Amino acid sequence: MNKNNLQRMVGMCVITFLFATTFSIPSEAAGRMILVGTKGVKSSMYGQWLTLVFTEAFRRLGYEFQYDGYPAARASAMSDAGKVDGEISRVFEYQRDHPNLIRVEEALYSTNFVAYTVKPGLVLNGWKSLKNTTFNVEYRRGVKLSKNKLSLVVPAEHLSDVTSAEQGLKKLITRRTDLYVDVEFTIIETMKRLNPDKFDVSTLYQAGIMQEVKAYAYLHKKHASLVPKVAGILKTMKQEGLFDHYFEITMDQP
Repeated sequence: MNKNNLQRMVGMCVITFLFATTFSIPSEAAGRMILVGTKGVKSSMYGQWLTLVFTEAFRRLGYEFQYDGYPAARASAMSDAGKVDGEISRVFEYQRDHPNLIRVEEALYSTNFVAYTVKPGLVLNGWKSLKNTTFNVEYRRGVKLSKNKLSLVVPAEHLSDVTSAEQGLKKLITRRTDLYVDVEFTIIETMKRLNPDKFDVSTLYQAGIMQEVKAYAYLHKKHASLVPKVAGILKTMKQEGLFDHYFEITMDQP
């Protein structure tokens, strides 16, 4: 075999090897983990904090990290279908309705589901305080806890959903609804972004806490082997003081 033929054969073998390895690498070994979440969380202080936490957590596992924000329902559909690697922040009960996702058993933070209103003197305490209400109540589409809890106590003709917290608060301010239920920090962050010349947020107030919840990350079942590793790393990061340190960093951001 002459030298040119030998070089051609070696070249073909190299190309074949590169092609095979490029297209046979499983997603878990691709070097990047993509978690999605709601736009409201991603744009909040908690979103900045979660970015720091999971950038470090996945770095320790050898992955780059990407955090994308979508409407809640779309984020659910993408993670359920395995188009992304999981969801960054959902409540404990979320796994019941999403069997393709596995909860990372290390809580990230605690928050409240709250009800906001413009109606003077309204006081609520828990989901049951809305039992058989005649108020028109709205929640953010794709937030399953709100949907499941409210549908048990609010008559169907008085319950509706919206695509975003911004839409929900605008409708509340313009008296098109009576109550809006969502995650507390999502409402607070959204109120900051509303144009005060068009929407007077001073008329809004918190009527009550519906439920205190803890937030967890979820990974798609294709990453089942990573779930306990991520939980272990998050626990270690807490012990190292990194959770608190990252909170301090995000609190200092403008």
